[in-house]
Amino acid sequence: MASDPVLADIVDHGLRHHYVAGTRSSYQTATRDFVSFCKLRSLVPWPVHQATFCGWLHVSARRIKISSLAMYMAGVRDSSI
Repeated sequence: MASDPVLADIVDHGLRHHYVAGTRSSYQTATRDFVSFCKLRSLVPWPVHQATFCGWLHVSARRIKISSLAMYMAGVRDSSI
């Protein structure tokens, strides 16, 4: 896409704005939580390493409702893209 900056901007906008505001807020919360987890442990958040992600899920499951974990996982996945 580097050869077509206009198309790159259109694709970037679509990737960033394809969900509703409430979902965007939840995804941002999840991303902040994941990045904080990594910083606290001197881990590099991106690209997401499987062991880091699983460790974050394990710690998160102790304080986040299990029903919310899927949204958190989706938020980190979305941010990593």
